[in-house]
Amino acid sequence: MGDPKQRTVLRGTARRDVIVSNGVPQIDAGGGNDVICVTGRPDRRNLATVRAGDGKDVVDASAASNGAIIYPGRGADRVIGSRYADTVLGGDSPDGASDRISTGAGDDLVSTPTTPAPASERIRLGAGRDVAQLSRLARGTWVDGGSGYNSLLASSGAAGRVVWDNRSGRLRVDSATLASWRGFTRFALAAPSADSLTFRGSERKEALRLDGPNRRATMGGGDDVVEETNPSTSSSGFARLVGGAGRDTFEFAKAAAVEADLSAGVFAYAPTLSDSNFAFPMLDFESLDIWSDSAVLVGTDGRNNITALGCTVQIDGAGGDDRLAVTNKASPDATRFACPEFTESSTLAGGAGDDTLVGYRGTDALYGGPGRDSADGGADVDTCRAERRLNCETS
Repeated sequence: MGDPKQRTVLRGTARRDVIVSNGVPQIDAGGGNDVICVTGRPDRRNLATVRAGDGKDVVDASAASNGAIIYPGRGADRVIGSRYADTVLGGDSPDGASDRISTGAGDDLVSTPTTPAPASERIRLGAGRDVAQLSRLARGTWVDGGSGYNSLLASSGAAGRVVWDNRSGRLRVDSATLASWRGFTRFALAAPSADSLTFRGSERKEALRLDGPNRRATMGGGDDVVEETNPSTSSSGFARLVGGAGRDTFEFAKAAAVEADLSAGVFAYAPTLSDSNFAFPMLDFESLDIWSDSAVLVGTDGRNNITALGCTVQIDGAGGDDRLAVTNKASPDATRFACPEFTESSTLAGGAGDDTLVGYRGTDALYGGPGRDSADGGADVDTCRAERRLNCETS
């Protein structure tokens, strides 16, 4: 048993040990099939750190007075978390030994490494805003996110037709189930070796990043967000992207010239310093958030929320009561543009409907059109034609 006044490392032996931390901040159990009980609180700022080592170990932090950072190590281990925020960093098990992990309440993180023989983990995260980061999914993996707004970051090395289906909570490869999950609404999924990659959304609100060849996504119900905001993501766009029911948003951040028409259901872009051009069907989306070198964006006859940041921005809201804006939010993933990271010029046209138009830095032209519109030009010299005007130098 540890001494709470001890501020060094509580060490086990190469044989089977029973260790009670009793507030000691660091435990290194060594080899053997150990039982490690995390109890007490190291201090107000620090979490207990447990290195279980090799062997078939049990780590139980259910009596801890704070969260814990747990390294299960090699072997088929059992981990029981605390009711606070825990971090479990899976062991490197080349023999494919499977861990059983249950973190309980708290905002927990469970991460498994990339290994030559990934194990079929069994993970239960419990209540809280949890993250499961699974570098390689093995056949038979099962993950329960529990209640809360939970994130699944996962990659499959499988070839063939790969389908991530959040309706059924299954990862299928050529119709065979590889892994299953439940309780997740935010996804960053990849299958770099797949022939094709598909995501099927549920009726819940979901957020998605999808990386791999020949990508398709149908989001289903809920107010969903599809993010294409990672410069390393597949550069060829989607083969098909469908928002479905609800008010859905497509976020895009790349150094490129972008043209998107929500009414026609088309998204196209040409990467900067490249001769390539990409276009794909993008259906049933109501909102756009775009960070690019240039953007020409068109809405629908319904209500749209379209924002952009780039060297030049043109937005036509078409019909409906729209909100069109040059965003002042920094681009995700530090996307860099050919001009400084603010819009030098923009033209926003609301069209029919009661629209809200918002400029930013640079020279903006804001035209409300029919309806009762409001315009805010922001900094610099702006032109506004609307019933309500703010920061507008000319009309």
